[in-house]
Amino acid sequence: MKALTQIRSVLLSLLGLCMSCFVLGQNPIPNAGFENWTTSGNYEDPDGWFTPNQGTSLAGVETVTKTSDAHSGNYAIRLETKNVIMETIPGTAVAGVVNLTSLQIDPGFAVSSNPITLDGWYKYQPFLIDAGSVEVLLSKWNPTLKVREPVGSGIFVQPLTINTYTSFSIDIIYISSDTADTAIITLLSGSYTNPPGSVLFVDDLSFTFPPPLPVSVKDYEESIDIVVYPNPASDYIYITAPDSDVAFFKMRDMQGRLVRTMPVHSQYIEVDLKNIANGQYVYTLLNPSGNTIQRGTFLIGK
Repeated sequence: MKALTQIRSVLLSLLGLCMSCFVLGQNPIPNAGFENWTTSGNYEDPDGWFTPNQGTSLAGVETVTKTSDAHSGNYAIRLETKNVIMETIPGTAVAGVVNLTSLQIDPGFAVSSNPITLDGWYKYQPFLIDAGSVEVLLSKWNPTLKVREPVGSGIFVQPLTINTYTSFSIDIIYISSDTADTAIITLLSGSYTNPPGSVLFVDDLSFTFPPPLPVSVKDYEESIDIVVYPNPASDYIYITAPDSDVAFFKMRDMQGRLVRTMPVHSQYIEVDLKNIANGQYVYTLLNPSGNTIQRGTFLIGK
C-alpha cells in the first residue's frame, strides 16, 4: 500500500501541475528523439523526462519503456497503460523532472518565442474505447504578481488504431499576446478509467516557430511553383499552386494566434483580409495529411 500511495501522490501532483500550466521549461525539447536513457535501479527513464516508473517499479511494473521500434534513430518512447496494485496507471511522460520530496515539477524547458505547432511521429494501439494524447502547455512568469500565467496550449488526441508511424501537428492556441518563456509536453497512453492495455509510441518531437522577418519579397513569395501575392496586401492575398497538393490554408499573427483557417479545393486560393488588422502574418499551406508544404510571411497594409 505504501508503494501505491507514493505512485498516486506523484501522479496527482503531476496532473494538477499540468492542468494549471504553472510549470517551467528549457529549449530545445529535451531528448526529443528519445535516444538517451538512464538506468535507475531496475528501470530506465528517458533523459529530460519524468515518468511514473520510479513509483510503479516498486510493484515490479514499468509503464514507460525504451523501444527500438523507432521512426528514426535507434530508439523511441513506448507508453503502456498497466494495472499497478489493482489500479489502472496510463503510461505517462512529462518533459521535466518531478522532485519527489516537494512533489513539484522542477524546471522543464525554456522557450524564447511562441511556437506555431508541436510536431512529431506516433503509433497507437488502444484497448477497447481509449485514447492516447500529446499535450503542450506554455506559460510566462509574472514578476509583479509572482505567479506563472498561461500563454497558450494545444492537444492531440487519438482514439483510433494507427499501426505505422504517422506524423501529427498540434496547433498551439494562444490566449495571451505575451511571449512564453516556458513549455511542458505531456504524453499519455490512455485514461485512468479504462482497462489497461493501450500502447502509445512517440518519436522525433519538434516545435515549429514563426519564420524570421523576410529580407525581401522574393524570400517568401516563391517556392517552386507556389506563388503568394501581392505583398504588402490590403483586402486580399492570392495563392497559386498549380502542381502542389495543397488542401488547407492557415494564417497566424506573430504571437502564434490562429487568425484564419480554410480548406483549399482548387489550385487558386483567394483569402479575404478585409477584417484583419495591419501587421505581419505567417501563412502555412498543408497537404491532405496535415503535413506542411510551405510556410512564409506577408504584410497587411491598408
